[in-house]
Amino acid sequence: MQKDSTGNRSDAPIYKRIQDDLQRSILSKKLKAGDILPRRSDIAKQYDTTAATVNKAFTELSREGLIVSKSGSRTYVSNKIETKAPAIAIVWSFSDEIMSFGRGYYAPLIDGVRLACSEHEVDVAFRTAPVSQYSRTLSDTRAQGLLVLAPNLKDQMELEELHAIGIPIIAVPGLHRQTSMTDISSDHRGGIHAAVNHLYNLGHKDIAFLGLTISMPDHYERLQGFLESMADLELPIGANRLRVDSDASDFDANVAAWLDASNLPTALITSDFVMCEAVLKRLKELGASIPKDISVIHFDETHADTYLDPPMTTIAQNVPMLGKIAVETLLKQINQETVPPSIIVPTELIVRKSTAPPRQ
Repeated sequence: MQKDSTGNRSDAPIYKRIQDDLQRSILSKKLKAGDILPRRSDIAKQYDTTAATVNKAFTELSREGLIVSKSGSRTYVSNKIETKAPAIAIVWSFSDEIMSFGRGYYAPLIDGVRLACSEHEVDVAFRTAPVSQYSRTLSDTRAQGLLVLAPNLKDQMELEELHAIGIPIIAVPGLHRQTSMTDISSDHRGGIHAAVNHLYNLGHKDIAFLGLTISMPDHYERLQGFLESMADLELPIGANRLRVDSDASDFDANVAAWLDASNLPTALITSDFVMCEAVLKRLKELGASIPKDISVIHFDETHADTYLDPPMTTIAQNVPMLGKIAVETLLKQINQETVPPSIIVPTELIVRKSTAPPRQ
């Protein structure tokens, strides 16, 4: 569907688009109490519609108590708008299956969001919707800003359009691109740098990496961190030492086809815990011992890591902190405070017993 110049879907009734745009401007305080609204004839011209359509939008806004419209005088923003707690909408466009698949990440992220909303007395709505419906979601929930969970790189243009029309919007984890939006993300590259350097200091030079689709910003950053680290240390990436899968549907089969007992690297880094599980299963099938035959590190610390045999060396994110910072930064945007273009939260390499000097 096409969008109009305000970022709304053009298949929505015109009166509703006018209503939504003015409502958003009032709730975000771009239009303040007592401000005079543009003349109805001017609004009709802007939206290429009739005065009757504008009247219908004004009637709905009056019913909501947002504007005051009197015969013979200009319409203005009500001085008696009910003061409510700030409101934000948490939105995502991926499937419930992906949400379930990534529950180890999304559950603590949402915990951090809820904690920050509680601390700052913020009303919060959670919605799943296509990116094209985010503007409508904002109006339907009467939220003042959007916190977008795990946007894909292909979502960037539509999110930029929403931000360009004045919608406060934060992406977490961010897109890691030059955008007008503020990104909140973990230091993925720094985490991988620490892992590669740890292995190098143990004596490893034959290091492999298993990643996921580069259309997912976090996984792309981890891949880039690996490539940069290997280049910085002047370590060649050997044949069959780099694998990036396009989806997470069949890691077991993909890893089984990739890892060969006759040609194991001395060390392997996986881009998340699910991939690591597939690696551990394959190494067990091959009779390979960790860390005697191969050292293994994975991104994303989990509760299971200390109970595995051996306990896993991991790259840990402070995921609840990501959610908390995202909410606090979004509130600053809503209040028209200056926020940085990106906020990077440090990661931590947690060394356990899955890494050791390479086999001789």
